[in-house]
Amino acid sequence: FEDELRDRLFSLGAQARVVAHESAAGSQQIPAAQWQNAQRIIRDSKGVAGVAPYIEMQALAVHTPEMLPIVLRGIDPQAELSVTELSRSLTQGRFADLVPGEDRVLIGSYVAEKLALATGDTVSVLIPTVGDGGVFTSKLREFTVAGIFEVGQLDYDGTYFFAHIDDVSALNPGNESGHGLRIRFDEPLQAPTLAAGLRQRLPKTFDVIDWTQDNATYFRAVRIEKTMMSIILLLIVAVAAFNIVA
Repeated sequence: FEDELRDRLFSLGAQARVVAHESAAGSQQIPAAQWQNAQRIIRDSKGVAGVAPYIEMQALAVHTPEMLPIVLRGIDPQAELSVTELSRSLTQGRFADLVPGEDRVLIGSYVAEKLALATGDTVSVLIPTVGDGGVFTSKLREFTVAGIFEVGQLDYDGTYFFAHIDDVSALNPGNESGHGLRIRFDEPLQAPTLAAGLRQRLPKTFDVIDWTQDNATYFRAVRIEKTMMSIILLLIVAVAAFNIVA
């Protein structure tokens, strides 16, 4: 069960993420040149199989009469191939259809079923933004469904929309809060050690979070289940041994 859970998490989830440090995120935005430099450092590091930039923002998917809260993630399709298995998880459509300027999106199977969407349909995405003077506003953008993916995990199938990073960046220009880098290692189980090494090599404005931190609740539940099963089996063996001795 633990191996199956790990494989599903790795299908779309990064083995490590590089994000702006809390102190940097709350003050001045990190320039694009620093992100590119961080990407170069990571790519040249030992044990790294791939690195890809991304942008994430909270949004609301609307297809009358239904609506769902989602996470809109902008990706670079070419770089994403080296980090996740999104292209292999598609049940409809083509991964190559994510081209900049076309406002195309890949959606999960649960979202497609809930909103009654198929390849070629249009879906409205409502993105909350902060306007001048700190006033909250919203932007409405129409996306065309380019494909449907399924990994068998509701966290992805029922939450994420994937679009080209240029299209997502244009929705809220100047906002770097959702920017980051996703990393894939040659040895996933060595992610905590490799992430710690990257944390030392990168500037202090960046922080590295590995998959064991992102999915701590899942594996904490697995450890509790293993402990309980061990206790139950121990009690069964103890009762059986007592009866044999008696």
